[in-house]
Amino acid sequence: MKLFHKTKGHSAIPFISLFFFYASFFSRPLSAQIVVAWMELRNYQGKVIQLEPNFYFAHIAIKWKERWLHAHPIRGVEWVSLQQLESFGKIKEILVSDKDSEFLSKEVPIFLGRAFDSEFSWSDEKIYCAELIAKLLNIKPTPMHFDLKYWNPWYQKYEGYPGSSPAKLYYELQQQGYRRFVQRD
Repeated sequence: MKLFHKTKGHSAIPFISLFFFYASFFSRPLSAQIVVAWMELRNYQGKVIQLEPNFYFAHIAIKWKERWLHAHPIRGVEWVSLQQLESFGKIKEILVSDKDSEFLSKEVPIFLGRAFDSEFSWSDEKIYCAELIAKLLNIKPTPMHFDLKYWNPWYQKYEGYPGSSPAKLYYELQQQGYRRFVQRD
């Protein structure tokens, strides 16, 4: 993980400030915070999978008590280690909130083990990554849009149905005060 970049002509003061930010962040119990990661996925040719205009992250996971919860396209909703998560895709953005995350202990079991929803339906028992995070964080669905530049025309039948997406959640959480923790190269 690249946390610092070398730049010419800058003093050590920003480095020191950044050090104290990270020290204070890590001194807090992470189980008391909500940590959400956006991931870059690549296809078999190594090209970034882009599902939304101007947004290059195609998957989301949430961290709780040192494990990551996500909706895997084959295995469904599962707990994984950071190493397992990053074998699926590369974490590129993390948003953090100081809101108490203990509510997840009651909410997570509701979703654990559910099958992945490749039809992106908000109202059935299956679930996809953005739906999982939105429902865990009590974020209301909005009308979905499947841009034909990125999606198979088959998905047009779901145009306007309620749902969520990685981009919608990213911007919604920022509006709710989640702060950007790190951007990875």
